[in-house]
Amino acid sequence: MGLSSYLILIIYFPLLQLLQNGKNIGGADFTGFTNSQAFLFLIVLCPIIETFIFQCLVIKISHDLFRIKYSISIIISALIFGLIHDYSVAYQLHGFIMGLLLAYSFAIYEKKKYSSFLITAIIHAIRNSVTLIGILTYD
Repeated sequence: MGLSSYLILIIYFPLLQLLQNGKNIGGADFTGFTNSQAFLFLIVLCPIIETFIFQCLVIKISHDLFRIKYSISIIISALIFGLIHDYSVAYQLHGFIMGLLLAYSFAIYEKKKYSSFLITAIIHAIRNSVTLIGILTYD
């Protein structure tokens, strides 16, 4: 997953910059949160809840129950993940791309019989920690 992830990000970040046109693309508002509350929400709760709903449930139900190919299940998962992050169109694109990476990670580790849920939640938490550092640093 390493090289393909970097290639996607190389394309993704310039595209995101073009879409945002120097504006804030949105996101959850954490102005009323303490740093501890933001940490708990962004780095603990969101990765666990979102991994369970958008990767675990969506992929397992679509693939295992409905026998949809993993590749289609990954796209379905990413679309839903992107759509629920509805702060702006640019943020939804960001959510879709992150959803692709998370769903792909989940599917790969599921096939390898590793702890796909835990690994995907950790990847999500690391990604959200970068966001939290940005919020705490630049806001």
